[in-house]
Amino acid sequence: MTRRPHTVSIADDDRARIPFALIAVLLLVSSIAIVGVLESRETPDVDTDQALAMDRAESVAIAELRQAVVRATEDAAGAPVTSTDGADAPVSAAMDDDEAVFDQYLKLLIYREVSESFASAHQQFDGETTAEASVERIDWSDSDDLEAAIDRVSLEKGESGVLTVAVDGIELTVDETEGQPVTERRELSVTVGTPLYQLKNRTDEFQSQLNTGFFESDGQYDGFGRYFAARMYPYAWGKAYYDRLASGDRAFHNLTPNEHTEVMVNDAVFGLQEKTFGTTDPYKDRAMLLPTLCMAGDLASSAGDIETSDFLPDGEASTLSNRTNLCDAI
Repeated sequence: MTRRPHTVSIADDDRARIPFALIAVLLLVSSIAIVGVLESRETPDVDTDQALAMDRAESVAIAELRQAVVRATEDAAGAPVTSTDGADAPVSAAMDDDEAVFDQYLKLLIYREVSESFASAHQQFDGETTAEASVERIDWSDSDDLEAAIDRVSLEKGESGVLTVAVDGIELTVDETEGQPVTERRELSVTVGTPLYQLKNRTDEFQSQLNTGFFESDGQYDGFGRYFAARMYPYAWGKAYYDRLASGDRAFHNLTPNEHTEVMVNDAVFGLQEKTFGTTDPYKDRAMLLPTLCMAGDLASSAGDIETSDFLPDGEASTLSNRTNLCDAI
């Protein structure tokens, strides 16, 4: 018969036993020591006023940057520059051949507007703290400074007339009455809505259309050459046919006087303008009405011996009544 091993219950076994009272005393002493160490440490000094001032300085800078970009895009749209021809030597030297002149021109306008805006923009609160923003001043007659200004501005053209502008090297300064000024350099960006590049693209297309000759057009009815030919051909053909039919003189005389050609040219230009921009110059009617009437009067007079006075009300005194055609009065 096997014997079962001798066992002792935990309650009856007192070997290697640590009194719970001793553990409690150890925990108490440790807690007191930790609290003492924490109490002896200095209270951390968190400068909330300065951090708040820096945030406010950034808010002021972003607001001013957005307004500066809007003004710069309006200036660029009103007076676009797409070539350095005729520009001052420092400006020409600062331009990068690998980047569009118009983009670099816009960057300089933005930097100028930002510099002027930041110079007068600052915020003061608590009566002791002033927050302001600034950019590095440049010499506008120095090509190196102009090139640096262009490099600090970046443009990102989005869809539907959205432009994102980022300016690097903006200094945010917080100045306290009883402390030293604190300055941080940051890159700030804003996104604005502007039709600037949409207008530029259409203007470039319009210029390209004006420079397209009759045989240079890709489409059947495209470019100034074909727009002008579509107006001049029936005029010249009809006038030549009438002159040969109604006159016994077989010699061809001047079929297209300069005044009539000018009407055809202007009408072709306005036609291209409407095709490209969807509208025409608001002064189109004023520019075209009188020359068109002059041409019509000349053609009618040569066709049927109609006098200019036939177009005037009876008894009306006018300097035009003594003219042989309306174009003499222009």
